[in-house]
Amino acid sequence: MKRILLKFYLDVNLGDDVMIAMLLRRFPEHQFFIYTKSTLNYGIFEQYPNLFLLRRGYLKELCGKTKYDAYLVLGGSVLDYNRWIGLLYQIKEIILCVCARIKGVKTMVIGANTTQFPDRWYAFLYRFVFFLRIRLLHLITVRDRFSYRRISKYGEGKTHCFPDIVFGYGGQKDAGTDGPAHAPSGQVLGISVFFHSGSSRREASVYRPFAQAADLFLARGGEKVLLTAFDTGRSNDSYAVLQVYRMIAEKDRVELVFYNGDIAAFLQKLHTCSRFICVRFHALVLALMAQIPFMPVIYANKCRNLLDDLGYTGPAPNLLDLPAADPAQLLRMDPFLLGDEALKEAAEKSRGHFDVLEAYLNGL
Repeated sequence: MKRILLKFYLDVNLGDDVMIAMLLRRFPEHQFFIYTKSTLNYGIFEQYPNLFLLRRGYLKELCGKTKYDAYLVLGGSVLDYNRWIGLLYQIKEIILCVCARIKGVKTMVIGANTTQFPDRWYAFLYRFVFFLRIRLLHLITVRDRFSYRRISKYGEGKTHCFPDIVFGYGGQKDAGTDGPAHAPSGQVLGISVFFHSGSSRREASVYRPFAQAADLFLARGGEKVLLTAFDTGRSNDSYAVLQVYRMIAEKDRVELVFYNGDIAAFLQKLHTCSRFICVRFHALVLALMAQIPFMPVIYANKCRNLLDDLGYTGPAPNLLDLPAADPAQLLRMDPFLLGDEALKEAAEKSRGHFDVLEAYLNGL
């Protein structure tokens, strides 16, 4: 049994919650310890006997007398450097990794991706922090080839690349829930929206194309529109859902779906869709897994990197370019679908994240 300090994006976010649940189910023999100021978010995972809540922060734990075997950061965008806030986060992680190494604690990042550095005069600072962050880690797994190429320059021999962890989601086995099969109920359009901060005028210009696409879908004979919020924590998509809903004319044929920690209930709604406009990264992954025709809307490089790895060459408009585009393009779904064999292969390869982790922990 290993004692592992675990950090993840605890924000009532569907994709991250699925990954965490899969980790805890995969390693029942190990003890995981987390720190969070939000007991509400932690309550989602109280069903797992191998997850424990800390009363003090990670730095105090690493510098204290309690012994841990590893410090594990799980999640997708945990190696992002696209903003000053991301840079500050990485500096804090460097401090934690230094403290961990002094105490003989192994440091690892599982299931991550990274981004382009800013094209500014201060980019050298980002590169230096990135170099330190990678060098201080003992094990890294990433979910796209772009991230692998960038990280392996500084982390050769300890960096591994596999498809996103969620591709290996197996319903009851991995998350303690039944994994519903795709069973569309007529012509149902799902829309994954994303909270975009800015002036009220700019927000309206970003959200309006989704409302226009929903109205057009219903006018063409569609039965229902599902507006989905994949994150209802700090990075809350609920506001965006309500803004899009406010702009739709036929509100009586629109259903609002907010993720509240119930993975099975949310996925059951998602699997009723016959097509999907995907903004959130894991909306795209889950649409691929359910073989739902989709239109990807790019809000971050990680979405584009995923599509590139899959060989997708169809339309993929940028979120901020939508106001100047024809809303009808959001309904022109490319016939790109992963076949059963490709999905099976992606699921098997995605388990590599935890296979590599298991091998490393067994060697401690």
